Amino acid sequence: EVVKSLIAKYHCDEQIDLPGFSKDFSCGEIFTQIGKNMAKKNIHFFQSFYDPKTYYYINQILNSNMEEDAKKELLMRSLTENRDIMEMLNFGDAIKRSRTGNVLLYMTMLPYSRQDKKDDGRVPISAKLMADLIERAFGKKLEAVNVCDLHAQQEQGFFDGPVLVFPIIPLYAIAIRNNFELSDKVVVQMADNVIMSPDSGGLKRAESLGNLLKLPFNFVPKKRPKHGEAEVRKLVEMIQGKSVIFVDDIGDSYNSLLKAREFLIRDCGANELMYACITHNVASISYNDKGERRVPEQTLDGKIKLITTNTVPRELVYYEKNKNIYQTVINLGEPFADLVYCHQSGKTTGDVFDTYKQMAKTNDLKSCNISKLLLYNA
Repeated sequence: EVVKSLIAKYHCDEQIDLPGFSKDFSCGEIFTQIGKNMAKKNIHFFQSFYDPKTYYYINQILNSNMEEDAKKELLMRSLTENRDIMEMLNFGDAIKRSRTGNVLLYMTMLPYSRQDKKDDGRVPISAKLMADLIERAFGKKLEAVNVCDLHAQQEQGFFDGPVLVFPIIPLYAIAIRNNFELSDKVVVQMADNVIMSPDSGGLKRAESLGNLLKLPFNFVPKKRPKHGEAEVRKLVEMIQGKSVIFVDDIGDSYNSLLKAREFLIRDCGANELMYACITHNVASISYNDKGERRVPEQTLDGKIKLITTNTVPRELVYYEKNKNIYQTVINLGEPFADLVYCHQSGKTTGDVFDTYKQMAKTNDLKSCNISKLLLYNA
């Protein structure tokens, strides 16, 4: 998507080359190679996680005639984030050991970002370890890291060099306004919504989105207060009879989101139909002790509609099949292409962010060409 946007918007197809090559051995090890001479050339290196080809591999396993134990063994070996991390580190080491110029690294997300502090005894800070591994792999050639929506902003400090975090909130504001102000299918008016974070840690996100949309915002307390307590009374005044739009960085099991929804309906009088802005829709398929398969998104059907991004890449047909769950999928191809252009031309990246903030605030959204920003819209 980034390459498509670079060619369409900046007409730089002659400057684009995709020389990276990787393959998996049967034992699970990964081989990577830069397929051509890149001497003295600066590199814009892109890495996504939860690669879509692994999803196809998973579907092939599930639909095969293998015994259940064999299926589970292969599924365990297809856990994709660790595989993609190793691929990135291998490429980094290959670049470091060649005669290339500097590297600008673009990551759709920071792996292990939820493990960003010692919240118990004898546990690692895996997000910091991840930053150390990336800097060690790419070495002194790593000029800057670009990433979309960190779990916590202080994780920028885990790296010794510049880290640019792409702010996703303005794009959520554009997508929400497109659904509530421009759509003929709107069920709830914009003013009848409240922005909520599922926990206190995400309050800054909720505040940013609430300010852009001029909507009230708050967070759902992790320790659920009893009905009638001051904290609940405050939430009731804000939420009763209204629809909730959650905002969070990662959606995996979606258990906490569903529990927050249940609390807001039962104790605060919120409407049953809710939306959730989730940047990284990981949605890991899991199996319980009985061997029953659990697909997290399917637990949201009829309860929460997702507004998400393509940081975890999936085919368009996947969203069309699950249109009861997915409301909007934001395409980050053009925003990342804008970042590449700024880095390459020496322009400030702040201009890119300001452009999307202005789009989010504009009173005439129809005049903005937002179709390139939406990969899918129900």
